[in-house]
Amino acid sequence: GSKPPETATHLTLSAFLEPSRTFMKGSIPLLHLRARDAYIRPRSKMLGMRSAAKMLVGYIVNIFSRVRGFSFPAKFGWRWKLEMLLERYERETTRLFKNIIKPDMTVVDIGAHIGYFSRIAAKLVGHRGHVYAFEPDPDNRLLLEKNVRRYSFVSVRPEAITSNVGNVLFYHVHGSTGCHSTIPQPNTLEFTVPATTLDAFVEARRITHIDVIKMDVEGGEWAALEGMQHVLKQKTLSVILEWKPDALIQGTHDPEMLLSMLVHKGFSLSVITDEGLLPLEPGVLARARDYLDNTGSVNIYASK
Repeated sequence: GSKPPETATHLTLSAFLEPSRTFMKGSIPLLHLRARDAYIRPRSKMLGMRSAAKMLVGYIVNIFSRVRGFSFPAKFGWRWKLEMLLERYERETTRLFKNIIKPDMTVVDIGAHIGYFSRIAAKLVGHRGHVYAFEPDPDNRLLLEKNVRRYSFVSVRPEAITSNVGNVLFYHVHGSTGCHSTIPQPNTLEFTVPATTLDAFVEARRITHIDVIKMDVEGGEWAALEGMQHVLKQKTLSVILEWKPDALIQGTHDPEMLLSMLVHKGFSLSVITDEGLLPLEPGVLARARDYLDNTGSVNIYASK
């Protein structure tokens, strides 16, 4: 069996050797009870200290969140919060994001969630640049608006970016904050949200050039790309998108064909890995599957 902790040695030898006078049928000898208690008491104390330490860390992180003006979903633990506060969430993608965004740029964040990437982009483009953050989920958008309100040059939009202008069905996944989508899926609350194409949005606001697009829409990437054909014709453009084969298949689209579409538009593709960018050659786009994480997705960098 396991060895009791050293803290048990404060018990006297006679206490351990005292014969049991209550050795009734089915009972446990007193010797065994004393040894068990000697093990359990310090173990319970240790668990209590760990629990107190976690509460203290959570309290400190929450103070840090308020100081930084960053609001989070109630289900977020302190580790998730701290990763975002220190800008270490999706570390390699964040590093790339910071490298390609320059002052005065125009950035579009499609599926902005609670604003992690929108906040980073805002700090990088400065007041002469602009960030358009699209988030159709009302719960996430409420947090997004709080998290970017100090940046007057960030525009929060309620539309889903898709292939048509009007309205689209939206699926809010119960118990999740980041899996909502325009793609039908189980365990969801279904409702209608406003929709637009990126081409229509750009034309209506007379935006002359977009520099960077970040897109994470849980399988809705195909429809979003279909609605930005004019934007994709720009001579220079950087796109960071989540590539999630199962979600694309759920939306009846071929995952590799989505990558091929970008190649045909003149983009060079790379997989964003822990070791940096891994170029994807046009003939072996399926290699991206080798880098899927435990959620079945990987981020792709497309540039020209």
